[in-house]
Order: sequence, then structure tokens, then C-alpha cells
Amino acid sequence: MPDPGPAPTLHGSTTARRALATASVLLRSLRPPFLLLTPVCIAIGWAAARSAPSPSLAGLILLAGLCAHAAVNVLNEYQDFISGLDQHTVRTPFSGGSGALPAYPAAAPAVAALALCLIAATVLLGMALVFRVGGWLLLPGLAGVVLILSYTRWLNRSALLCLFAPGLGFGPVLVLGSEIAVTGSASLTGLFASSLPLFLGSALLLLNQLPDLEADARVGRRHLAIRYGPAASAQVYAALILAAIVTLLLGVVIGALPPPSMMALVPFPLAWIAWRGAHRHCNHIGLEAPQALGANVVLSMSAPSLLALSLYLSH
Repeated sequence: MPDPGPAPTLHGSTTARRALATASVLLRSLRPPFLLLTPVCIAIGWAAARSAPSPSLAGLILLAGLCAHAAVNVLNEYQDFISGLDQHTVRTPFSGGSGALPAYPAAAPAVAALALCLIAATVLLGMALVFRVGGWLLLPGLAGVVLILSYTRWLNRSALLCLFAPGLGFGPVLVLGSEIAVTGSASLTGLFASSLPLFLGSALLLLNQLPDLEADARVGRRHLAIRYGPAASAQVYAALILAAIVTLLLGVVIGALPPPSMMALVPFPLAWIAWRGAHRHCNHIGLEAPQALGANVVLSMSAPSLLALSLYLSH
């Protein structure tokens, strides 16, 4: 009988398990489901440009956008863990982070390294786009880098900045940045089109903060829901939804957006479900009305997707 060779050592088996556990934490820290909004917003910018980018340019834009969004997610995961926030958070499918680092704290250095790598990749890809397209791209590019670095540590301490930071990232930075990357400039169509993810992105994060009010307050955050309470947050959410609708209609009326853009209003009844959940359950919405948070996520994804589709069909 042939010699089967030496049996695997315990040390080797333990090392393999640690490597797999770390890889799992890194993957979960990316929060892959939430990255889907990035290509949707980029598609809006390309549609507003009325010109398809070359495959190489399209790949560069998409990769830069995904790296930027992933950098925010991973940096947020790491900073929430080291601040102690994760020890007090009640997680839901839509809030409270991935829970990966509290389950395996030994992966914290790897998560920090991944965040730094993603930030570096974002900057390098952005500079490559600037050299290829022109200096105007520096405006959304620098704004995006500032949002990445400051969101968790500083912007969460300001009610107004924290409210609009996510929307600015998904709206003007991604949409207008993608349009500028294709045409070298921004258009009135791109400006109005970017308002939809601007308001919906801000509304998405506003409701997702409600389940974490007590935990956020413990680590010094002072976003809108903490400073003014969950009831006020529900009313601000309604105002953001109304602003998204009015801006879209105004864009169609003045001719900045084509009439088929109205199809983006189809999923807006979901906002009623989200608002009612926030109004009735306040900071207990995550446990008592998770369907409200889910409706808000679907709205934030589907309305921009329909807007992108309508712009492409109009061309």
C-alpha cells in the first residue's frame, strides 16, 4: 500500500481556519448588497451624457465608483468596531453593520488594511480618470474622497452634514462625476437626474439610523435622529421624499428630463410604508417594523434604476 504521506498538522488546520474566517469578515465588511446602488447611479450619469463610454473608460469609472463605495463601508465597519459601537448595536438586515468584526475581532487589522487599500485604489483610479478626461473631474473626485474619510468620524457629529452626506455621494458625486467622465462637463439633465439619488440616498440612511439611536449616542454621534428625535426624523424623511418627487416633476416640466422619466415615480408608494413605520415605531422600527426599512431600500434602488432606464429609452 502506498504511503499516504504525513497527516495534516493541527497548526496548519488552525491557520487555514483563521484565514477563512478573516476572508469571510473582509467579504462581509464590504456589505456587497449595498454596493448595487453604485452601478445604478453611474448608469444615470452615463444616460445623462447621451454618449456611451468606451469599454475601457466604462470599466475605469465603474471600478473607481465601487472602490469608493466599498471604502466607505469597510472604514465604517472598522471605526464602528474600535469605537465600541458594535458592542451596543442591535442589528437588523438593514442597519447596524454586518456584525462580522464582533464575531471575529482578530480580523480587525485586516479590515483596516483593506480600508486603506480601497481608499488608495479610489485615489489612484480617480487620478487616472482626471488625466484621461480633464481637471473638471477633480471636483466630484475630491468631494468623494472627503466623504469617505470624514463620514464616520466627523460628519456623524453634525445633523445637517450627516443627513446629506450619503445623498451627495450617490447623487452629485457619482451621477455628475460619471457624466463628466464621459463628456467632460455636467449638463442640466445630469443635475436634475442626480437629485433623485441625492434625496433618496439621504432618506435611506436617515431611516437606517433609527434602530441605532442609543448606541450612536453612546459614542458621541449627534446626527439628526439623535439631536431632534425619531419623530422629527420621520417628518424630515417625508420632506426628502417630497423633494425627490417635486424635483423630478420640475425637471420634466422645464425639459431638463424627458417625459418617460416619470416612470421613476412608480415605486414611490413604498415611501408611505417606510414613513408609517418610522412614525409609528420610531427607534424600534428595526425590530417592530423591518418591512418599513425594507420598503425604503427597495424604493432607493428601484426609482433610480427606472430613471436610468427611462433616460436610455429616451435616447
